[in-house]
Order: sequence, then structure tokens, then C-alpha cells
Amino acid sequence: MDLRSVIEKFKDLGMIVLEEAETPIWRISPKLWAEDDALFFSNIKGYPFPIVGNLCNSREKLAASMGVPADELLREYVKRAGAPHAPVTVATGPVKDVIYTGDNVDMSIFPVLLQHERDGAPYISSAVDFARNDKGGHNVGIRRLMFLSKDEITFNATSPSDLKALIGKSREEKRPFEIAFAVGAHPLVYLGALTRVPVNDELSLIGGLFQRALNTVKCETVDILVPADAEMIIEGLVYPDELVNEGPYGEVLGFYGESKVNARMEITAVTHRKDMIFQTLTAGGDHIWNTDGAMLSGLRAELSVWNALKQAVAKPINVFSVPAAGGQLTVRASIDAQNEGDGKNALLAVLSCLSNVKCAIITDKDVNIFDGRQVDHEIATKVQPSEDVMIINNVRAISVDPSLSGRPAPLAGSKMGIDATASKKLPASTLEHSKPPFSDIYLNDGNPCQGGSELAGKELEDAIYEFVVSSENGACMFTQIWKNMFSSEYREILSAISRLYKAGKLSKDKAGRFVSKL
Repeated sequence: MDLRSVIEKFKDLGMIVLEEAETPIWRISPKLWAEDDALFFSNIKGYPFPIVGNLCNSREKLAASMGVPADELLREYVKRAGAPHAPVTVATGPVKDVIYTGDNVDMSIFPVLLQHERDGAPYISSAVDFARNDKGGHNVGIRRLMFLSKDEITFNATSPSDLKALIGKSREEKRPFEIAFAVGAHPLVYLGALTRVPVNDELSLIGGLFQRALNTVKCETVDILVPADAEMIIEGLVYPDELVNEGPYGEVLGFYGESKVNARMEITAVTHRKDMIFQTLTAGGDHIWNTDGAMLSGLRAELSVWNALKQAVAKPINVFSVPAAGGQLTVRASIDAQNEGDGKNALLAVLSCLSNVKCAIITDKDVNIFDGRQVDHEIATKVQPSEDVMIINNVRAISVDPSLSGRPAPLAGSKMGIDATASKKLPASTLEHSKPPFSDIYLNDGNPCQGGSELAGKELEDAIYEFVVSSENGACMFTQIWKNMFSSEYREILSAISRLYKAGKLSKDKAGRFVSKL
């Protein structure tokens, strides 16, 4: 259940590249940005701690972390998220190997990365936050931590969230807010931290993804439980009225977000494994479809959309939150549409279940929604914009959407839905996909020849004519003639048909079939 187990698994699967040569820290961020592979840097110049990154930046890696094939990832996630396991508390764990408190806390000894060129400071991007909620359990999420000094950080809590509300309550009560962050954990811990299912203690959602209880230990200086096998824990007090500038930062959509005003946090303790592995999550950049942030956010969105579709339509088939849209703004879903209007109902469900979803596309069950080319084809051929495109104005939007730049707060934007399901009013033949003759036989390495004599001349003419006459309704397509006379040369078949047509014995009907005239 720890980071090390998944690194070993990725080694076995050939999903991680080991960088053993000495690496200066300035090379880490551009290397992670340029590569799709998971990377493990074992020898960082000036630091005793290795760095690992890109562990969550593809469906294949997240599926491997869960132990299932990529095409089963969403359904397995849905199943496990619906079966939480309460955590258990143990006396101690590997994360307690080394303990720093008070003046001994010094964040500069850790390889905190400058991830993007214009970031306001180095950031820890892989922090899972743990805080007590109002139900006696824990609130869990993912935060970026900006370095301020050896024992001070700040993090972004400006967007609407449970954590923002909890910090706001501590401000009203004029007390510091206790919080802890885990850095370096199994990908399912990060996925569990993002999972939105109503429970009293969100630690149980992480246990649900592992299908067993999460081992937790009590923090040294705050009353919070954290994973016992994390690589590092940062504990501290947030002072809600002591505000500092946080950012800018390369946001999940690939652009820089503006600097924000957030609360200062005083670090009261840091604990870590004696041989700690420092983990980083990638976000932003000009190929965000291969970043940890987009993939984790996307799978979280797919769970919410799936659950919403189950309520809106009887048979959702698949959901895909497009990584190139930050894993949040564009969602495709396929459904088994039973009734006229199912596509529109599905759109309303998808657009309303998450504020971050900006565009939704609904297709029929036979469409591979992971293939953008197929989806583009469905939109081009099944959508009438005046009937099948839905625009909803003045709704809450994701604050880092650059298309909203310059608008006054609070930000409100619009949403678009595209119903690309086939209308039940259309005849089935209208939407039959064209394909080459003999394609089924070709794909199965078969032979279309079923025996029979090789005919030519008048014998072939007579055989073709008799075949047409004996066909249903005295009509058949050219392919049927060809298949029935396959033992004869193709050019001989064409010549025989030509002579029959010239003699007035065959003609064509509106359906493109050959029919007998005599």
C-alpha cells in the first residue's frame, strides 16, 4: 500500500525508467515535462533523497496501480469507491523513522522543485492534506505547497472546497487551524484524496480503493491521523488571518494562474522515512494530457459523471474525461439510449454533477469515446446544432479557465452539451456504416470461395440471370452476385452483367439492386 510497492511493480512492468547518473536538480522538472514514462532519479546532486515522478500520468499506470487492465479502470474505481473501509490506528510506522520538531524543522533540506519557469517559488505538488472535519472524521484532498521559509509554507485554498470552509470556520473562531500533509504515497492514496463520495471520514475512501483498511498514525504536534507508510508528513498550524501571496503557478489547464492571497502555515513537525523517496506530481505545460494532475482529476470526474448518469439514464456504457482539457472541462460519455430524449437527459446530468465540466458530449453505445476521431464523426453526422446543442449561461466556472480572464468575481461562465446520439426517428439504414466487401472474411483470414464451377461467356450470363430471378423479390446487390459466382473471374462477371444489361434482361432499382426485366 506504499509508494515503494508501486515503484517495484512498475519496474516489473517496464513502466518506469531508472535514472542512475548524478542529476542536478535543475534538470528534474524539464525531464519530467519532456517524458511520458515514470522516472526515478536515484542520485540527485546535493541531496540524499531520490525523486520519483510521472507515476500517475496515464490510464495504464493508474490501472496497474489498481491491478486491473486499463479498459476496466473506471468500473473497478466505481466499485471500490462505493465500498469504503474504515482506517485503523497503529502505534507507529515507517514515516516516523526521522522526526523534526521546533527549531529543527528545515524544509530546505528536501529537494523541493521549481516546477514551472514563472512559479512564485519552489512547490511540493504531491501533498495530500488531512484535517479534522465537523463530523469527527477527516477531510482529505490534494494541495500544492509553496516554500516560504525553512518552517513556513502556504497553499491554495481559494476555490470552493470543504477545506476552505473548515479554515473559514477557524477564522471565525479566531484559532489556528491544524493540518497535516503526506508527501510520497501510492497512487491510490492520491486518487482516494480526490474521490467525492459522502462519508464521515474520508480516510475510509482511501481504504476502499485498496480494499482494506488504511494504517494510520497520530501526528506528533496536531490531532490528526495520517498514513503510517507515507514517505514524509508535514504538520502545522494555519493562521487564517496571516495572509501571504501564493503563486503564480502553472495550473492544471496548462497556463499560469494569477498570484492568490492565502493563509500562512507554520510547520510544527516533519517526519519521514530514513531513506525517504521524494515524490512529485506533474501539472500544466503544453502537453497536459500526459500529466499526473490531468489524469487524477479526470478519473475523479469520471466517477462523479458515472454516478450521475446512473440516476439519469438506465444504461451508461463508458465515461471519458479528456486529459487535454485538464481532465475536467470536457467529458465524453456513451449510453445505451432506449428512448428519444435519453441523450438530453444524460447531458443535463453530466453538466450539473460537477461545476468544472464545461463541455459534455453524449454518444451511442457502439462509439469508442476514447477515440476522438470516432467522436468527431458522430458529431458531424448525428448532430443538428439547432436541436442537439445545449448552452447554459451564468453558471459557476473553474477559476483557472483562461477564457474567463478579465471578468469580475465571483466567476460565472457557460456550459455546452452536445447530444450525438442517433435520433429514434431516423431509419436504421440511414446510419449503417459503409465497409469494404468481404471485410469480415478478410479480418478473419478466411477465403470467400465456397466452391462451384468457374463459368464464363453464355454459361455465366445464364447463371447470373437465374440467380437474380431466384433472389428475394427478384433483386440483389452486386456483392451478392459476386459472392455467388466467386469461382469465376471478376472481369468475366463484369462482362456478363454488361451483356445482360445491354440486352435489357437486367436493370437497376432505386435501392441500387439488379432486377430481372424479362
